[in-house]
Amino acid sequence: MPYRDSDRLGKKLSEHRISAGGAASWFGGGLLGFAFCPLFLYLSASGHEFSPKLALGGIMMGVIGAWAFHGWWQMRGIALGLHERGLSYRSNQTTSLEVLWEEITTLEGRYALGARKRGTADEGNRRSTHAHTRSGAVIEIPKELDGSAELWRTVEERSGRPLQKVLLSSNFDR
Repeated sequence: MPYRDSDRLGKKLSEHRISAGGAASWFGGGLLGFAFCPLFLYLSASGHEFSPKLALGGIMMGVIGAWAFHGWWQMRGIALGLHERGLSYRSNQTTSLEVLWEEITTLEGRYALGARKRGTADEGNRRSTHAHTRSGAVIEIPKELDGSAELWRTVEERSGRPLQKVLLSSNFDR
């Protein structure tokens, strides 16, 4: 029986996982949110009168912390393999896909508006690239993956599909 990595997709050229910086930003955001949550709640009740604004701020810090931890938890399990004839994708949601370059129908670059309000004109605002396949599966290649910009270019070149730029409505969308 042949080695699994060289079957349908050809030889594995590289494997990409969440980068240290990408993991640190999501994990650190979660830690900060959970650290400030009890502080805000304590300060809201420690004065002469109850402060609903500080209490709401504490609750929101907890929600933001949970959101950031959820993003980190989802991305830590992503493994994207670049092969001679396609991509392999695994995530900790037990999703496992093998896609040949010919099976990719569209590439969608997702952009946030950005600090300078340049949107799709600035590549630094790209959040992810979604590769849609004939079978309806979608492979998300987030910017937090190691070498994501090079990976995006490689997928665009090898699939032969033009990138469709999509402006997201908020920074919270992916």
